[in-house]
Amino acid sequence: MSDDEPDDDPSGGGAPLPPEDRLWRHPSEVGAARLASATAAPARVVRDRPLWAVAVVAGLTGATVAITALAVTGSLSPRIVERPRAVVAATTSIVARPKTVKALASEASQVVARVEVRTAEGTRHGSAVVVRADGGLLTSARLVDDAERVTVTLGDGRALVARVVGRDPGTGVAVLGVPGLLAVAPTAQARPQPGDTAVTVAGSTEGGGQPSVTSGVVSSVGASVDDGGRRLWGLIELDRPVSDQGDGSALVGADGRITGICLAVPTRGRAGATGYAVPIDLALAVAEDLLAYGKVRRAWLGVEGDDLSAEDARRLNVAGGARLAGVTRASPASRAGLRVDDVVIEVGGTPVRSMGDLVAALQVLRPGEKATFTVVRAGEPLRMPVTLAER
Repeated sequence: MSDDEPDDDPSGGGAPLPPEDRLWRHPSEVGAARLASATAAPARVVRDRPLWAVAVVAGLTGATVAITALAVTGSLSPRIVERPRAVVAATTSIVARPKTVKALASEASQVVARVEVRTAEGTRHGSAVVVRADGGLLTSARLVDDAERVTVTLGDGRALVARVVGRDPGTGVAVLGVPGLLAVAPTAQARPQPGDTAVTVAGSTEGGGQPSVTSGVVSSVGASVDDGGRRLWGLIELDRPVSDQGDGSALVGADGRITGICLAVPTRGRAGATGYAVPIDLALAVAEDLLAYGKVRRAWLGVEGDDLSAEDARRLNVAGGARLAGVTRASPASRAGLRVDDVVIEVGGTPVRSMGDLVAALQVLRPGEKATFTVVRAGEPLRMPVTLAER
């Protein structure tokens, strides 16, 4: 009920409202109100929901909550719903200071190792990131190609001989294994976004020495680059290049968590301008497969396509998408009902604005998994569950 509406009680009498419910208070009442708020019983603490759960619930139920609130408190009900009384208390806003680049590098250096690779052609150096307590490290597939002997020097100065568990040139990452229990890098739960802090921390040039650190920002996400005739998809693009020593190094966010594994990929025509990193969630998925199966089990959809044109995107009122130009018979896409000219705009909650985005979204999925595809068909959005397979 609005404060500006006339009272339902025609008599106009009765006891005055408490001070905390009035728009104005007498100065003599302010001190009493503050004393009451200071001695009030503490509020019941409610455990926070995980951020992702809150986002999902908010998105799905926001309209329902609004309608329900109207039905409960609006003119549909003759009852007067009392608003909860606000407790006035002095508060101090505490804002956590962002970590300095020096602090981020110091923390990451404990889980970033220097890698020395000996091959028939010579010796090369790079980095690796500890992601498993039992001695699993992520590094660059290019770095350990044709390796005859690999030695990693940990942040504490220990030098250990490593074995190459597996390489995946399709994503650009590899897994190394060393004996012993190691400190594990904290990894990010969400991918970085353009403009986010991007600190590259590489292993020291000398065992036990200072790490090599480069500070910059994320330029774009979902990038692709040619790596020796093989296309890498779904990469994080950086505004600074990744040095040869930084091949396999850690990409660190502002909170100190690892957001990616950096790759020293040659960039034709833009040499020295940009760098690239594999998102940590994709790198971890590859590592899991390499450790369990010795290879990466790739999810197969069975489609061909291209980027939706800007003109068609405006006509369909979407930000972009992947237009399907072909659907393989008896494929997961065909069985799910996907058709030629369907425009994929989302996979499992991940936006798809190009064919590259579709490829990148499939990279983190595994055979047998079910994902909901959102497509636009004849101007109408459709949600279609697709069970992926292994080809």
